[in-house]
Amino acid sequence: MGGVLPLKEFQNVNKRTYQDFLQTISRSPTQKECRFLANHMREADKEEARAAGALEDGRSLAHNLIDAVGDGAGAVVVYEPGTRTPVAIYGVAVFPAFPDVGFLWMQGTEALGTRCKQDFLRLGRFGVEELRNAYRLLVCFADARNTLHTRWLRWAGFTPISLRTLADPAVPFFEFVLPGTHTEVRSCVNLQL
Repeated sequence: MGGVLPLKEFQNVNKRTYQDFLQTISRSPTQKECRFLANHMREADKEEARAAGALEDGRSLAHNLIDAVGDGAGAVVVYEPGTRTPVAIYGVAVFPAFPDVGFLWMQGTEALGTRCKQDFLRLGRFGVEELRNAYRLLVCFADARNTLHTRWLRWAGFTPISLRTLADPAVPFFEFVLPGTHTEVRSCVNLQL
């Protein structure tokens, strides 16, 4: 992967697989899909959301996903191939102070690590390439206990650059960046968000 080809060339070289990718996503997640994903989310992803402080306001995970989708977070729902069953949702948050930096988030169901694993690995790189072309830098914070999440980020080309805590001081998070899309790799936690 590594960004060797511009997005259009990457899509053309892998045209059939790119068409498969387009068949397994929706760029307009519905509230029903957000609720389904929240109700079937991997326990490790729920714990990650709690430790990051995403549930501190007392709102449900479904409400937070619906808000993220409504906030124009560029959310994409991923379906199990051959079905319209949601297995994951991802998007990018952007802070006004850093318009070229996309803060990637993703939540998934158990199917990501089991029956959809190979398809997600094969097709997921198209989503990453699209995001790489939309932002100068992609950043993702991952609960160090969430091994599926951290392994996927490494597979997708992200590099861990720091280990720190977020809302829960007892839970370490890796800060990942996608290398090669900017000139200076440094921690974004130290920046005023």
